[in-house]
Amino acid sequence: MAHGNPRDADRLDLRFSRVLADTMQALATPSRVRILGRLRAGASSVNELAEAVGMEPSAVSHQLRLLRH
Repeated sequence: MAHGNPRDADRLDLRFSRVLADTMQALATPSRVRILGRLRAGASSVNELAEAVGMEPSAVSHQLRLLRH
């Protein structure tokens, strides 16, 4: 016996697919993964992040903007 509307399941799958694709896109570059890894230790300024991951502050700011969206 099936429960629910199959269309609801399709919508859920579509939403999940979009969320998963967005998440994977956010993690698609090593620099973003390094930034997120550093942020796991706690909040940091852009300059602290830049020093920790070996990037220019402007590049870190750009990557953070992409991660926010």
